[in-house]
Amino acid sequence: MRGDCVIKTVMFDLDGTLAHFEFEEFFRAYIEKIVESLSDVVEPKAFMQALMASVEAMVSCDDPEMTNRDVFVADFFPRIERQESELMPLFDAFYLDRDGFPSIKQRLGVAAHP
Repeated sequence: MRGDCVIKTVMFDLDGTLAHFEFEEFFRAYIEKIVESLSDVVEPKAFMQALMASVEAMVSCDDPEMTNRDVFVADFFPRIERQESELMPLFDAFYLDRDGFPSIKQRLGVAAHP
């Protein structure tokens, strides 16, 4: 929580009614960008394969005691033989750096529907 701001609702636009973008195009751009951003640390092909497998593990997990993050972390880091503490700062930077995740929005021209 930052200051007085309390998030009460999180909405996911799964059908494109709030913002227009093509999911397939977004997903390709996302994978390309995140793999590129960590390519100095993890071999790109191995990273992409581990990322996809760990996302699948996360999506298919039905353990109510585990968060998506818990499942992803438990599956991903052993696959690439790296420590969470080593790579999580790089993941965090990817989402904050304007040349990382935010650049995908610009590249794809994601815009809210009028």
